Amino acid sequence: MRVNNRGQVTIFVIIAIVIVVVIVLLLFLINRNANTNIQSDNSKLSLVPAQVRPVYIYIDNDLKKIAENGLEILRLQGGYIYLPDDAEIIEIETAGKHVKNEDGTIELIEGSGKTKNPIWVNKDSIAVPSIDFMQDQLSQYIENELSKEDFSQFEAQGMVISTEPINAEVSLSDAVNINVIRPVNINYKDQSYTFEEFSQRASINFTQIYDVASTLVVYELASNYLEAHAKSLMSLYSYAGGEKEAADLPPHSFTETNTNCKFVAWSKSDVESNLKTIFSVYYPFLKMDKTNFERVKASDPVSQGVYDSFIYNYFPEMKNIHINFSYDPQQTFEFTTTPSNLVPDRISQTKIPFLPSFCVFKYKFAYTISAPIIIKIKDDNSGGFSKEGYEFYFPIKLYICNDKERACGDELLLNVDLTEISGLTGDKFYNCQDVDNQKIISVSDSLGNPLEGADVTHYCDGYANNCWLGITNSQGKATINLPNCDNSSSIEVVKENYQTVKEEIRDSYILENLKEFEVDAKIIDAKKFAAAYSLTNGFKDSSCGKSAQTLLSESISTPNTKDSIMISLSGPSSVFVSYPTPEKIKLAGGNYKMNSIVNGYVKIQPYSYLGEMISFNTTDNTKPYEGEWLLGSSEDNLIITSSDLSGKDKVTFYALVEHLSTEELSVEDFMETLITPEGLVGKVSADTDCNGVVENIDVNISKSEYNNFIKPKFV
Repeated sequence: MRVNNRGQVTIFVIIAIVIVVVIVLLLFLINRNANTNIQSDNSKLSLVPAQVRPVYIYIDNDLKKIAENGLEILRLQGGYIYLPDDAEIIEIETAGKHVKNEDGTIELIEGSGKTKNPIWVNKDSIAVPSIDFMQDQLSQYIENELSKEDFSQFEAQGMVISTEPINAEVSLSDAVNINVIRPVNINYKDQSYTFEEFSQRASINFTQIYDVASTLVVYELASNYLEAHAKSLMSLYSYAGGEKEAADLPPHSFTETNTNCKFVAWSKSDVESNLKTIFSVYYPFLKMDKTNFERVKASDPVSQGVYDSFIYNYFPEMKNIHINFSYDPQQTFEFTTTPSNLVPDRISQTKIPFLPSFCVFKYKFAYTISAPIIIKIKDDNSGGFSKEGYEFYFPIKLYICNDKERACGDELLLNVDLTEISGLTGDKFYNCQDVDNQKIISVSDSLGNPLEGADVTHYCDGYANNCWLGITNSQGKATINLPNCDNSSSIEVVKENYQTVKEEIRDSYILENLKEFEVDAKIIDAKKFAAAYSLTNGFKDSSCGKSAQTLLSESISTPNTKDSIMISLSGPSSVFVSYPTPEKIKLAGGNYKMNSIVNGYVKIQPYSYLGEMISFNTTDNTKPYEGEWLLGSSEDNLIITSSDLSGKDKVTFYALVEHLSTEELSVEDFMETLITPEGLVGKVSADTDCNGVVENIDVNISKSEYNNFIKPKFV
């Protein structure tokens, strides 16, 4: 970075009823991704008669792939799947995947490439999609794509299949929930079968991603930070006298006096090239404070001050959020200057006897610039479908007119207030400057010590934005201006290494220190656990000479070396664990939602059904499948108390699995599921009479009954 002193500154198993169902298995395996972030509601499969389960699984896996593609297109195209006709659309480079969207055909393609993207904020228009709009886009996409399913392989075997209109409902909140009603009627061998419900979930926190994106839009409209950054860069590279360097720009205002009457001039093409280069190199240094980025460490204090001035303080502590800005020099760049002739005005030339003559040149140029800036948001706690994670792209067009930010002359080209923004986006925004009253709040730790540097943010229920109110001083106090809110409101207090508190407005807040823990993980065999729970009356009694604790311990094991466990916690602190990992985590007490996914390297033997061999091996159905497989996934609500954490330095997480990777498995083992959204429901084997003979028993254990036995343990 240059400064003016010239210093240099990223299955179910399908049980076949006839040989052709192998085709269904092939389709499933082709589309299956053991690390997919989308989870099906397996409980619904158990309600489907075995004779037609292959059809249900075919639809469910098709839905999973369609939902994944739709979510990917949504993030790559700035919240749009079907591009609007009334917005300017540009092509941007997207990493890992790109979208081909032409003539009504939408195709998600592996590999980086150009993706069409509507400009969210143009110089005179707004095209910001609302959450409701994005939900509708994804619902429409799912309905359209799911209606293209081909059931001919089943119909060829004698099934008569009829379907009814599809209704997809999508919720984009702290997770993605997809519920589809797809009525399917099947007549097969003089029997009639009907099913219709499909549900899937993805661990993507759309609420936070959209909050960040919409806040960036609001601050751009209110504070013009993109234009301010451009003007800062232009000032840093403005000509400041002497010999002109290659990167020098015509200055906004500069007067030079010399005795040789030499001056410098520029061509428009050179200036445009310099601007595009400067923007492409230095827009990535625009950062948002308290988000996740690497602060530049310069070699001198002047350059350090320049880099630090590129950091804007608009957000509370969000270390899980990455926000990146960029300009692609291949994009359209509109540029003019006033005057258009890039030479200075000669103010005077003095000739005084016995003194050398000198000249005065005045350089004064006003810029008009329009260029798209690409913004990319990533949440570390949200899973994705590629190594890039769930990176959400959208462009905002930088606009400067005669050096004025988003204004031309006396006219503000995009003169919109929050009410108009609400009308354009479909979301409600409230005015952070519309102050209701002033209040002094205090923030302390659990020992009563004042906490300096805690961010205070105001939330008004029902509104898409929030208002950052300030930061506490050395006495742990902050004087805040509370905005008018016509609904219930709350205050969120955030400080690094402390729990996040979001509660009703009051005079004082207490933040518990985040404690650091080493991480271990165990897996729980859901079948053994459910059987032991039933035999011991909820682990209260012994059974067959074994204590409840012994039976519980027998259901818990250490993951195999090729097993992987992904655990996410959302609550007073947000945590993502990918086990095995050497990293430590930080936690505080409170209410958490925990999601776990376990994958393992397995060997699954073929299964003979109706005289035909069914296998997951796609090349030879007489041989076993060997590879990575989903062993189990679950979502649970947990309460972690301060006493759980006190004096402890290690946490062990427990993840439920349907099968162990060390088991001898066959296709038949995957016919039924036990882990459901309601709890452990199904059949398990147990020796109820203690006579050495096991029998199948029905279990129905709710999450509230067993949660305490699988919650993380701290030592």
